[in-house]
Amino acid sequence: LEDAAVWDPARRMYIVGSWSAWTEVEEMEREDSLDVSGGAVVYSCIVVLGETRREEFQLVVDGSREGGVLHPPEARAGRAARAVGPELADRELAWLIDGFADGAHCGDAYRIMLEWGLGAIRVHWEQVADADEATGVVVTAEYAHRYFVSGSWSRWALQEMRRDPDNPSAHVAAFAIGSSG
Repeated sequence: LEDAAVWDPARRMYIVGSWSAWTEVEEMEREDSLDVSGGAVVYSCIVVLGETRREEFQLVVDGSREGGVLHPPEARAGRAARAVGPELADRELAWLIDGFADGAHCGDAYRIMLEWGLGAIRVHWEQVADADEATGVVVTAEYAHRYFVSGSWSRWALQEMRRDPDNPSAHVAAFAIGSSG
């Protein structure tokens, strides 16, 4: 689609990811005030981690996947992965913010930045010290995950677990073991 060398800075960038089950495309903020070398255009947003503390994402040109997405060349890529595109791509080819590995908690925030300059595209992120004081476009994890368990006690049918009212980050299920429980 577009070549990085002929990128039109008037275009808009969006982000889509696991926090909305890949259903909501959110516009990123253009950071005109940042001094970036090479004449790069910078877009950013804040992503708040959900209950899994891991969020995957892709960047979408002009708000439509048909306009092309920026993505890494492999699934669940980390900070060091280069950006590919924009082009049509499966959502498996996504960057992964691994808050679990970073020691982050549910509700912690990361600033994602896209720098698009002449011939170069860079996507990176950093943890924000205080999510409540983060400024800019904030994308929150509103998607409620559902968890299931299965086993011989249910003839391998899935049984949905329920959220523990005393510990919102835990899900529980009860079942009988053996013929008499």
